Amino acid sequence: GAVDADRLKEVIDQFPVIENIDMSELTVALPAGALAGNETLKTVTLPQAADIEAGTFKDCINLTSVAVPECVNYIGDEAFSGCSALESLSFTGIVGVGDNAFAGCENLTTIIFNSPKEAAPARVRRKDATPRVAGYSADAFKGLNPNCIVYLDEDEQVPDAKANYVTVRS
Repeated sequence: GAVDADRLKEVIDQFPVIENIDMSELTVALPAGALAGNETLKTVTLPQAADIEAGTFKDCINLTSVAVPECVNYIGDEAFSGCSALESLSFTGIVGVGDNAFAGCENLTTIIFNSPKEAAPARVRRKDATPRVAGYSADAFKGLNPNCIVYLDEDEQVPDAKANYVTVRS
């Protein structure tokens, strides 16, 4: 519903033992660091926002599943850093990934970057002004599990960042 980003953070902080959260109906994007350090969180469904802000899930050590809508096009610095229980992530239409976005994701074995299917506009407001830079940061995959394979649609450009890439042809 209609709640501002600061109030959303306050509400989340009132539930220290939250395991599953569905934010798909929110009308505001999660602020930077909104769920950082939550050690009980296991699954998340994100709102229809354009960005995953910096540090949003940093050190959520039990996070296993994140449902990411197609309108998300930017992943901020350290967004998933320290999410050691994550095994797989899938994104559509990402245009930029910040520094250390997946650092410390030691069990992450698969990241899938799909080309955009069609225009999927974000429908929620963004509060933070996290800097966004198109493309993949040189440190986007720094600290990533060295056995992780990054799958890219054939239309996606291979980032300059160090990772194991596989191009998937349709």
